[in-house]
Amino acid sequence: MTTAGPLISVMIPTYGRETVLCESIKSVLAQDYTDYELIVVDQTQTHEASTQAFLDQMAADGKIQLYKVTWANLPAARNYAIERAKGSIFLFLDDDVVLP
Repeated sequence: MTTAGPLISVMIPTYGRETVLCESIKSVLAQDYTDYELIVVDQTQTHEASTQAFLDQMAADGKIQLYKVTWANLPAARNYAIERAKGSIFLFLDDDVVLP
């Protein structure tokens, strides 16, 4: 594992994604680099039960920071994430990206 590097704020704004969002989150969590925070800005009003359970569990376990918002606007969601980010490097991922 690579550690002791700069903190990377990985930010995923999401709207209307289900299984692929969960896969995107899992792929970030599976990376070797460990100095990161994962911020998910969720603009979806209602998820499938399994997706919501996954998001809630990841947040409860401290693996992600989950922010639920009542509006759907990609630039605003990115700005919302930036305002909460603590890292010195920002990485935005689309909610359908699965990292190798």
